[in-house]
Amino acid sequence: CAGYDLIRDAGVFMPAEHQAIREQLLRPAARLIMKHNIGIHNIQCWHNAAIGSAGLMLRDRDLVSFAVESEVGVLEQIKQGVLSDGFWHEGSWGYHFYGMRPLLAWVETLRNCGLDLYDMHLKRMFDAPLKAMLPDGSLPAFHDSGGPHLRATAPSYEVGFARYQDPALAWPLIGESRDSLQALLYGAETLPKEIPETGRSTHLNRSGFVYLRQGEKDDPNYLALDYGPHGGGHGHPDKLGFVLYGAGQVLAPDPGSVAYGIPIYQKWYKQTVCHNTLLVNQKSQIPCTGQLDVLANGKDFDVVRISAEEAYEGVRLSRTVLFLGNTTLFLDRMTGGQHHMFDWVLHCRGQLRTDFKRSRSKESIGEGDGYELIEDVRLGAPEGNWRATWRTEDAGLRLSMVGSRNPTEVISGRGYDNAGD
Repeated sequence: CAGYDLIRDAGVFMPAEHQAIREQLLRPAARLIMKHNIGIHNIQCWHNAAIGSAGLMLRDRDLVSFAVESEVGVLEQIKQGVLSDGFWHEGSWGYHFYGMRPLLAWVETLRNCGLDLYDMHLKRMFDAPLKAMLPDGSLPAFHDSGGPHLRATAPSYEVGFARYQDPALAWPLIGESRDSLQALLYGAETLPKEIPETGRSTHLNRSGFVYLRQGEKDDPNYLALDYGPHGGGHGHPDKLGFVLYGAGQVLAPDPGSVAYGIPIYQKWYKQTVCHNTLLVNQKSQIPCTGQLDVLANGKDFDVVRISAEEAYEGVRLSRTVLFLGNTTLFLDRMTGGQHHMFDWVLHCRGQLRTDFKRSRSKESIGEGDGYELIEDVRLGAPEGNWRATWRTEDAGLRLSMVGSRNPTEVISGRGYDNAGD
């Protein structure tokens, strides 16, 4: 539609060709797409942009009205799909930007026709990723997402900065080639010389994510915690899960997701054991929403307590965290009225060493819920306090665990990360 709009008055089409484009392409395409409405959803944002653009080219009031004012139109997509903290309701940064692209295309089109929707809470969609990003500019890969780098979303921020003129929104544009179509059509001629930095801890209270930042400017530490809504079809059962960054890299990752058609997507990435969180009886959590109990941000420390009462029937999970310099202290509680087996799970990158003996196991840890996919299983039974250390070429992470008066079994193995391809 945009291409046709640019050349339809250039005298290059005969009347019959105009008629063919409008009545044999645009109108039947719009009618076909209108048959497939899927509610408040990232794909519906693409449907609306297509239907509405066709409606404008055809001067069809019904098509335009559907794409704007219907129960799945752009007004409702912004009102219901964009949460009050700015995050897209599916809780995935990949789908946040996937839905943002057609939203911006349709909102920009409407602005050119006299309906300006930028004064709705659309700006929060630009603000939220800036609050969540890691020190290296990437985004945590919670739920069905690859954790995109914020600079990869520069075309959208070309529109955002041009419309809102907020210097913070120019961060993804600084140092980039600015050779996208959006930069050509909408980009500001000059960018601000100073960009506000996100050096403090932040919180997306409606989406249920806390992002803690400590350390020096040239050696930042970052911890992201997930306690919020499940995220619908793109959510993962990962309440109280976290991503830890330090020494210039992600040390304890969330693997995000892979292509949905691959069997391991359901068998591993959609299971609780592949996240840095807590499990009961080797079963994945029930999709649920947790809660924030405490959040205190000091100058040199952060304290957070999050909990989930519905992840397991009859069991309450809570995680209290003190984030202080290069140290992260966890105090986790798993409380149930019956006998249960609790698993405390941590995924780290690097070579693993422990201060206790581990023996290789010929059997898998468990059957189902992702446990059967863990390879190179080794078992240990430390007495008292114990430690484990992961090392990469230029970084490391040490886990120090307080010993239990009861027998403790430590299981190590290789799980699946995410290469992105």
